[in-house]
Amino acid sequence: MRNALLLSSLLLVGVGLGIGCERERTEPTQAPAPAPEQAPTVEPAPQAAPTPTAEPAAASDDEPGEEAEVQVEEAEATPESPNVRLRLEVHPKAIRTKVYWGRKLLGAAPLDFERPRRSGPLELVIVADNYLDYHTRMFTDRDETLTVRLVHVSEQHTLLGYRQTADGGVPLGRSPDAGVAPTGSSAR
Repeated sequence: MRNALLLSSLLLVGVGLGIGCERERTEPTQAPAPAPEQAPTVEPAPQAAPTPTAEPAAASDDEPGEEAEVQVEEAEATPESPNVRLRLEVHPKAIRTKVYWGRKLLGAAPLDFERPRRSGPLELVIVADNYLDYHTRMFTDRDETLTVRLVHVSEQHTLLGYRQTADGGVPLGRSPDAGVAPTGSSAR
């Protein structure tokens, strides 16, 4: 019963839209006149497209009607070299950071390193005291520079999706055991 009622209401809506959207049909009174023949035109040779320039993006206080210039990435010096150069920068620069690739410590930011081209993405974790950990990915298909802004623990409430925890939003301290369960008689 419910399906029949739904089907009939959809049918009525469809018919109503069909009637309301019908266009007026008029037949032309005269056939269109044939277009006069034109002599073939020779198009000028296409000119080279202007090369994009890498200009800095406009300031953020632009008027709403103004268009900001698009920042163009410059081409690699050697696009098919066997290695790619990856650079990781962290702001604020004054803090001491550690960059991990899995369990392997790559070093402190700013970090420059090379990887074989197309060897797969690097899953990096940037860790700093009193700052939230930052998980990111760098790709090895081209040279890349990545700039990361770390968020202080006291500013975590400004992030989209922030939820205050039961303990007032204070993150748990990093334990030196790296998440490994303690051994001994006290652990069960």
